[in-house]
Amino acid sequence: MSQTHNIVNEPSTLSTWALALVHSLEAQGIAPAPLMAEANIDAASLYHSGHRIPLSKMSRLWQAAIKATNNPAIGLSVPQHLSSGHFHALSHVLQACQRFSDVLSAMVRYSRIISTGASLDIQEIHQRIELVFTPQTQATPPCHEAMDAFAGSIIQRFIHKLKLPSSQVLHVKLPRPQPSQPEPWVSFFPCLVTFQSDCLRIGFHSDSLEHRIPTANPDIAQACQQILKTYTNRMDNRLTEQVSLLIQNQPTLSGITLDSVACSLNMSNRSLHRKLQQESSSFRTILDNVRKRQAILSLRSSTKSIIDIAQEAGFQDSGSFSRAFKRWTGCSPREYRKSILG
Repeated sequence: MSQTHNIVNEPSTLSTWALALVHSLEAQGIAPAPLMAEANIDAASLYHSGHRIPLSKMSRLWQAAIKATNNPAIGLSVPQHLSSGHFHALSHVLQACQRFSDVLSAMVRYSRIISTGASLDIQEIHQRIELVFTPQTQATPPCHEAMDAFAGSIIQRFIHKLKLPSSQVLHVKLPRPQPSQPEPWVSFFPCLVTFQSDCLRIGFHSDSLEHRIPTANPDIAQACQQILKTYTNRMDNRLTEQVSLLIQNQPTLSGITLDSVACSLNMSNRSLHRKLQQESSSFRTILDNVRKRQAILSLRSSTKSIIDIAQEAGFQDSGSFSRAFKRWTGCSPREYRKSILG
C-alpha cells in the first residue's frame, strides 16, 4: 500500500484544472476518455466540487494531451475554458477585492488551493512587482504546460475581469526550456515572454498595486474568504479529508479496508479509529460517502453500465449496490439515471 501512501502525501491540484483541459481537448475534436484512462483519472471525479488530483496524474494527462494534439503549447488553450468556478471561491474573492494589491495578497494566501506543488509569493524588484510561483522542495513540481495555463489564465483574468490595463503587465518568465518555435507563447501573452527561468515569474508595474477593482464588494470578499478558509482548514487539519482523498484516488474501491488505510497512513487501526471518532467521523462513514458520491457522479456523467459502476464503487454485485443506492437516494440506480435523462 505504499503507493496509496504516496497519493495522500504528494502535491495535488483542483480537479477543475483537469476539467478545463478536457474541455479544450473536446473543442479540438479529441476524445478525452482514453487520455484520462491513461492518466488513471476518474472522469466523474472532475465534476465533484473541491476534489483534488495528485500532480503526478495531472502530469501524465498533460503528456498524453501533448501526444494527442502534437502541440507543446497546449497549456495556452486552457484559459479560454476556465470559468470562475474552476478556481473554487478564489475568483469571487479576487473580483470583490478593493485594489490590485489586495488581489495579489489573496492569491498568495490561498494559492495552495489551486496547487500544493508550489508556493506563491510577491517580490518587489526595481520598481516592479513580481508574482513568483516556486516549486516546493522535494515535491513533484507542476509541469511546464500547467505553468503555461496558470500564467495565461491569471493574466487574462486580471485584464478582462479585474480591468487591469494590459500595459501594467511587464513580463512573463516561464520555467520551461526555450522552445524551438516560441511564436505561440509570444503571440499569446500581452507582454515580454522569456524562457528558462528559475521559476514562473509574472511582472507588473509597481503603480498597478493602486488599481481599483470595479467589482469590489467587501461583503462578498468576506463571505468567499470564509469559504476558502474552511477549505484550507480541511486540507490542513482533518484526517477525515486525508482518508477521503486517499480512497477517492484509488482506481477501484474494492479491497479498501480500515487495515489498508491505517497502514498507508502509518498508524494502527485503533489510532485511526480513535482519531476519526474525535472528528465525529468513521472509516465506514467516509467510505460510504465516497461510494455514494462516485456512484452518483458516474450515473450522471457517464454511460457506464450499472454493473461497472457498482464494481468501481467496491460492491460485489449489482443487488447490494442497488440496496445501498436506494438507502442513499430513495430510488434505484436505474430510476435515478432515468430521472436525470428525463
